[in-house]
Amino acid sequence: MRRAVTLALCCALAAGLVLLWGFSRAGEATPAQAAPRTLLLVESDTGAYLMQLRKGLQGAVQQRGGTLSVERLNGLGLDGLPPAPAEVDTVYLFAPRKAADITAALHQQGYPVVVVEQSLRGEICVLPDDLDGGRQAGEFVRELAPQGPITMVADAGNARQVLRLEGVLSALGDVPYTLLNPSHLNDINADTACLLALDDAALATMAQRKAQGLLPGDLPLVGFGRGEEAVPLMEQGLLQGLVADDPYALGYMAGALLDSLHTGELKPSLHLVPQRLVTPDTLYDPENVKLMFPLLD
Repeated sequence: MRRAVTLALCCALAAGLVLLWGFSRAGEATPAQAAPRTLLLVESDTGAYLMQLRKGLQGAVQQRGGTLSVERLNGLGLDGLPPAPAEVDTVYLFAPRKAADITAALHQQGYPVVVVEQSLRGEICVLPDDLDGGRQAGEFVRELAPQGPITMVADAGNARQVLRLEGVLSALGDVPYTLLNPSHLNDINADTACLLALDDAALATMAQRKAQGLLPGDLPLVGFGRGEEAVPLMEQGLLQGLVADDPYALGYMAGALLDSLHTGELKPSLHLVPQRLVTPDTLYDPENVKLMFPLLD
């Protein structure tokens, strides 16, 4: 009997110790992961394109319980980046002119950096998929003028335009074409069946020439650029197709990288965001409204 009582007391004591240990472990609260504090550095804080990019980035950051602030690079010394070092965990750069220098200064202070809309060797970059955008443009041009010839305008020294050209050529197949530098727009052949501008500025120039009657009004014109700038050209019948960047999607993808950044899993890499082909027939489609009319959002 005494042995049974002793055994019961030992079991009770052991159970009590386990219970106390459990409470002590529960009291050791696992530190909650701090909300991400992000900073977007920009050359200029105006423009519909940046507005949409910022909305996408902010949406992704807020979904992760974080905050986003925006600062202009103008007037900031590289040794003073970011402006509030004690309040920022991750820095986003939006296509700055001195991206390499700025990124190096930020890394020296220990900040993770994501470069948006620009490819920078050895960095985490989020940018439009120009190769696929070129393929979309090539397929569309081939539908407009299957026999050619196509006159393309591209700057061979521009990395984005080189990728666009590669995509276009992969889709054109055996359709004949002529490739011009943006400085040689006066050399467009009279027998051209379609114009394709891989250079944003060249697209605006050729649309203006069509409006002035310097190019045939019924000559199809397709190009690359930003949505809001192309709307009046499409409405006037000057532009038959635009492959547009999606700034909201760029920002959102950049913000979604926070998960991998904070765990240290993300290494230098390219993250590509699809571009979208818009025509006068699809200009007012619901999925294109935010892209082509960003100020209405």
